Amino acid sequence: NDKLLYRLLVFGNGFEALLISSSDATKNKAAASVVVGGGSFSDPQGRCEGLAHYLEHMLFMGSAKYPREDEMEEFLAKHGGYSNAFTESA
Repeated sequence: NDKLLYRLLVFGNGFEALLISSSDATKNKAAASVVVGGGSFSDPQGRCEGLAHYLEHMLFMGSAKYPREDEMEEFLAKHGGYSNAFTESA
């Protein structure tokens, strides 16, 4: 009974994205999710503990497109969205 449309994109660097869409005009929402196979278990043992968590925070500290801290979050909120990130240990 699933009426959604699915499309898998595979990029040259091995990154995969799954696009899910609906022809139902009342479903006018979008979402994105990214899973990275790394985390605190990838931190160099005995040094740099917390590196993965630090880098996670750096993702939201500004970029070329959204240079101010929290500018991307403001953009998402303005359009009814939000972001969330976490670092998990194995």
